[in-house]
Amino acid sequence: MTFGQQSPDRLAVWAAGTVLLVAVIWLAWGERTVRAVTVGQPATLTGALGETQRVVASPVPDDAAWAMPEASVDPDVWGFEVFTPPIIYYDPATGRFSVAAPEVVEVANAPLAQPFGVRLVSVERQPYPLQLVGYAGTPADPLGIFANEVSGEGIVARSGHRFGDLGLHVQSLVIRREDLVVPESMPLREIVAEAVVRDEREDRQVRLSSARPAWNSQPVAQLVIEATGEIREVVAGNRVELADGMIEITGVFAVPDSVTAVKQLVDGTRETQRLMPNGPAAAQFGGDTIFETP
Repeated sequence: MTFGQQSPDRLAVWAAGTVLLVAVIWLAWGERTVRAVTVGQPATLTGALGETQRVVASPVPDDAAWAMPEASVDPDVWGFEVFTPPIIYYDPATGRFSVAAPEVVEVANAPLAQPFGVRLVSVERQPYPLQLVGYAGTPADPLGIFANEVSGEGIVARSGHRFGDLGLHVQSLVIRREDLVVPESMPLREIVAEAVVRDEREDRQVRLSSARPAWNSQPVAQLVIEATGEIREVVAGNRVELADGMIEITGVFAVPDSVTAVKQLVDGTRETQRLMPNGPAAAQFGGDTIFETP
């Protein structure tokens, strides 16, 4: 056997030795890199694409001094420790929550014994000035039966018709089948008319359906301020000032009629309640209102 001709066993031994040598070199290089990073020495790493990156460790010294948290300049922001969290009270009889800072714990449950301050009378939704109450014709040539809520007129019109006195323009009108969901029953399929109307005064599109009435966007609630008897009309986002605090209306709902509100007292205590007309307040669990600690 000549020098250029090697047996398969000898070639296998040669290849295994080469792989072992490469592995030893790789481990030695990796250990050197880790040690360099650990002691804070800059290490040079070469990525798969040949780019060079410098890694510099930033060890934390044993005598590092951590800055103490500073108090907020905002008087409404609470500061508390891990073992002194805010105090939360819930009254199941009225469905009211009270959230107070730890330093006012001795009076935190006082708001629950006092009236909330406002009472819901009713929730009203104004009907949209144009209603689609029926249809005629065929799906290829549909006609809509519209009711003008301002003048009381009934008008049969096609797509493209403009109601000048209302500032409304019918952009499209279709007749289609729609599934009607009935509680505890199988869905019913009915034929309805649907129109897309351009409201030129409010610069928006409104969708009308013969299957249901159309309403203006925001329901309006009537509240009674218990201390004075004053009736106030509010929408979501309004605030009502009282002698002992501020009430923010977080939601007004028409189905069913209800209002969610958050009351903030002068000491920072926050209380949330869902108001119902002529009835006790509903519990907040699973409700629409979320209260936040400052």
